[in-house]
Amino acid sequence: MLARAAVERVGKRGRVVGVDPNDGMLAVARRLGPKVTWETGVAEHLPYPDAAFDRVVSQFALMFFADRTAALAEMARMLAPGRSVAIATWASLDATPGYAAMVELLGELLGDDAADALRAPFLLGDREEISQLVATAFPNPIVTTHAGTARFDSIAAWVHTDVRGWTLADMINDDEYAALLREAERRLTRFTDAHGRVAFPAPALITSAEI
Repeated sequence: MLARAAVERVGKRGRVVGVDPNDGMLAVARRLGPKVTWETGVAEHLPYPDAAFDRVVSQFALMFFADRTAALAEMARMLAPGRSVAIATWASLDATPGYAAMVELLGELLGDDAADALRAPFLLGDREEISQLVATAFPNPIVTTHAGTARFDSIAAWVHTDVRGWTLADMINDDEYAALLREAERRLTRFTDAHGRVAFPAPALITSAEI
C-alpha cells in the first residue's frame, strides 16, 4: 500500500521501487502494484547504487530486520545528499492496550514463544530508543507520534487476523486456536462496543531525518 501510494505521488516524474526477501510477498505486490518496480533483496544489502534515491521509506519493518544498524546504513547510502528518510514503527505495548492484553493472554495460554511473536512488532516503540538507533546512520532524527486506532469487526476477526493472518500462523494448532478464541471472547470484551466491534488505540512513531 505504501509503495502504491508513492507511485500516485510521484506520477510520471519519477519511479518507485520496493524490496522484499519473500517471493510470495513479491508476487502479491506485483499483482497489486504493477507500476512499482519490485525486486528481491534484504534491507542489509540493498541492490542499488549510492545516492540513487530522493526518498527512502520503511513502513513497520525495521523491528524485523536481522541487522538494524546495517539496514539503516544502507538507507543512508542510497539517499542523494539533502534527501530524506521516513521510518514508521509501532509505539510500545504500553501505548497499545489491546495488543498488550492479547500478548498477556497468549503468554498465559500458549507460552512465551507465542507471546514474544506478537510482542515483536512493538519492540521499537520507545521514542528515545528509536531516535538513538536511527542516529547511527542519520544526524538529528525527529520522532513524532501519530495517533491511530486498531479496528476489527469482532473479537473473532481480531484473533483470526493476528493468529491466522500474521505472526502466529505456523505456531498455533487448531485446538490452541479454539482455546485462545474462547478466552479472548470472554476476557477482552472491554475493547468492544455494544455491537461487538473492537477498537483500541494503536499509535505509531514516525522517525524522519535527512542525510
